[in-house]
Amino acid sequence: MGEFLERIENSLDLNEYDVENVKVELDEISKSIARILSKWCPQIIYVLLMKEMTFNGLRRCLNVSSRVLSDKLKLLDEMGIIERIVEDSKPPRVWYSLTKKGKKIALSLVPLLITVKLSKHPR
Repeated sequence: MGEFLERIENSLDLNEYDVENVKVELDEISKSIARILSKWCPQIIYVLLMKEMTFNGLRRCLNVSSRVLSDKLKLLDEMGIIERIVEDSKPPRVWYSLTKKGKKIALSLVPLLITVKLSKHPR
């Protein structure tokens, strides 16, 4: 996804792209977007944009089951959006925070969420 956007930003002539190549890259981007926007992921990203949290802190804040939260945290970790930080204590505490990539995604989601909300409630 990053390479595709980088090429677009660095390109002065968008006509040089092969249509089939763009279609393949857009399909890949669509899959990533679907995963990021799947149920609970935007909420997790938004909460972690505000501050680092433990698993139980996230669970209580979002009122989500442990199983669902665990699955979504694993997905976001695999995508490189969040990182898992294990505190060396007894018992060990695990904190979650956004990566640099995760912060960029979170800041990109905010305008989208605002636009969606405003379009549901026209003035």
